[in-house]
Amino acid sequence: MAKRGESLRAWKFALCVALLVASAKPACAQIVVLKIPDANVVGVVKAGKSPSAVVVNPVTNKIYVANRDSSDVTVIDGETNAATTVKVGWDPRAIAVNSVTNKIYVACGGDKNAWIIDGATDATRKVAMGKSGSAVAVNPTTNKIYVANDDNKSVTVIDGATNAMATVATGMDPFALAVNSVTNKIYVGNWNEAKIGSVTVVDGATNVTSTVAAGAGLGAVAVNPVTNKIYAVYGGNKIMVIDGVTNSMTTVTAQMYFFPVDSRAAVSSIAVNPVTNKIYVTNSDGEGVLVLDGATNKASQIMAGTGFNAVVVNSVTSKIYAIHFGYYDDDDNYDSGRLTVIDGASNGTTTTTFAPKVQPVGVAVNPVTNRVYVTNHKTNDVTVMDGLSGDIPAPAAGGKANYIAVNTVTNHFYVAISGSDRVTAVDGATNKFTSIATGGGPRDVAVNSVTNRVYIPNVTDNTVTVVDGATNSATAVKTGRAPYSVAVNPVTNKIYVANFGEPSVTVIDGASNTTSSVAIAYAPNFVAVNPVTNRIYASISRNNSVTVIDGLTNKITKVGTGEIPVAIAVNSVTNKIYVANAGSDNVTVIDGATNKTAKVKTGERPFAVGVNPVTNRIYVVSIDDGVTVIDGATNKTTRIADDLNRASVAVNPLTNKIYVPNQNSGLTVIDGATNEMTSLATGPSPWTVAVNSVTNTIYVADQGGVTVIDGATNQLIKAPAGTETKSLPRQ
Repeated sequence: MAKRGESLRAWKFALCVALLVASAKPACAQIVVLKIPDANVVGVVKAGKSPSAVVVNPVTNKIYVANRDSSDVTVIDGETNAATTVKVGWDPRAIAVNSVTNKIYVACGGDKNAWIIDGATDATRKVAMGKSGSAVAVNPTTNKIYVANDDNKSVTVIDGATNAMATVATGMDPFALAVNSVTNKIYVGNWNEAKIGSVTVVDGATNVTSTVAAGAGLGAVAVNPVTNKIYAVYGGNKIMVIDGVTNSMTTVTAQMYFFPVDSRAAVSSIAVNPVTNKIYVTNSDGEGVLVLDGATNKASQIMAGTGFNAVVVNSVTSKIYAIHFGYYDDDDNYDSGRLTVIDGASNGTTTTTFAPKVQPVGVAVNPVTNRVYVTNHKTNDVTVMDGLSGDIPAPAAGGKANYIAVNTVTNHFYVAISGSDRVTAVDGATNKFTSIATGGGPRDVAVNSVTNRVYIPNVTDNTVTVVDGATNSATAVKTGRAPYSVAVNPVTNKIYVANFGEPSVTVIDGASNTTSSVAIAYAPNFVAVNPVTNRIYASISRNNSVTVIDGLTNKITKVGTGEIPVAIAVNSVTNKIYVANAGSDNVTVIDGATNKTAKVKTGERPFAVGVNPVTNRIYVVSIDDGVTVIDGATNKTTRIADDLNRASVAVNPLTNKIYVPNQNSGLTVIDGATNEMTSLATGPSPWTVAVNSVTNTIYVADQGGVTVIDGATNQLIKAPAGTETKSLPRQ
């Protein structure tokens, strides 16, 4: 089963690193836990003085906040909201994370140094630049860090392995940075308010530069690594679009309500959704949010109020978060700060107004946990928001059921509970359950029904928990960095773990729990196995490919795919492999015998794939764009259209029924013979689904627990005790 929850979370990592880098310069003063009307506040996470820039490490689920007036960084544990303080230099202005090395880089304007925080220990190290840093960005592929020096017309390049430095000349007042880790190009926005602004293009391999001229007041720059387009805002209402191959430029002028910028007090912000190819621009002196279609360069306006000073995108959920600072007008009336959430599919908005004089200033998203973090100017704390529902999450009593797998031989199923670092083992016959401790951040579940072993990768402590299904005893097995997805070959008794934090796949010998590592070109997202051919397939969104591993020799072969490959499903009968390409709206079909490929068009943003090997039908789930059914013999497609927020897919090949959770509205059951759909109710926000084809029982993991459905009648079965599942009526 391929899970959208994983798919959504995994591929986004490399892409979201650039989007999450905060390099804001405005004065600001705290981080708050967002308060939605009629919702309960989780709690206020206290920060230092004038918290401003905020960034997330989605692998470790740590949030880092630069406090400009107290010369420190607040480190928040995303699981518990516990906070610690790390001292750095004077006036930390910008902060960035290398999620691969777990290092955090802080640019300090006052003491003209860069500070490095070890994410594992919070130990710090100072790198003396001798220049005032205004922005910082990381290339996680090359492990190079770039610091813009706005008082020195240069960028400092730091080697993350050695901390050796090099200086690269730029234009006047380098103010913004963006990195394309795919092409290894770095883009520096040079403000140069009085004259002509520009973008300096740095070749990351050689540090050789070229210049693309723009107008005065260039305030923000961002990259779409999928299309290799670069976007920079200047003059308040102009967007320069740079072709990353040729450096040729196109200018788009917003003919709406953006006001020209004549000083650095008017802050521009820009964020890119590489999945939808939409670009979002705000201006603190403008009105609303500008949306640029990356395919056509056509601009539209979302009128959601004035004065947005920061914007970020969660490419996984296609939600956009824009912050309005709040200010006094000419009559000394205070305009309260607010957070506006934009639905990227419909452009509909939801706005939350903060308490008077809170003044929210910075915003960041963790695409893995779907939490939003807002820093505030006056209250010196952080607001934590549940990005899925738009509400503040209630304290997690026992966590949320996010991943589920079934052992059809023993009739047990296993639910990984995020937020509590445990897995619940449930006897499907009696509903008796056992809670088993795992490592930190359980992210997936896979079962070997032959050996009765269960495997749970733990992303935050680099282990896989191995559960003996007979005794429920657990053993921790070390893996590579950030194990994210797991697949089992029951024939060879080998387990394959995709390490999202490094370019490797860990191979576990199921008999001894000894491990070996297969080095690959880039960090993988997801992994799937063909037990018949003993081939393993790992998707790599960073370079649009799948790595094929020979299970006998561990030799690897690269197979090209579409853009941003995520979920993988295997038809062992036909030896065909299906890869959902979230960035190019298609599926790559790999012939397992030859590695030759074909492309099949699907709905927009496919994220999950399920296979029925009996009917040779493949079911591709797209976000907000229905299900595409592929005939495996001809690659012809049928669309089952709807606009529900799809989550994952599972197939019962014996009954020819397909099950698709909808994060907003329960479970859809598709009759594979007729493609007719039936809707069933589940618990809140169903995430993943698993099927026991022997008992014809369906298990849906949701944020309330597990909904258990009789596949023959579509009736709710008594929920397992302790899984906190409510008895919900059919829709």
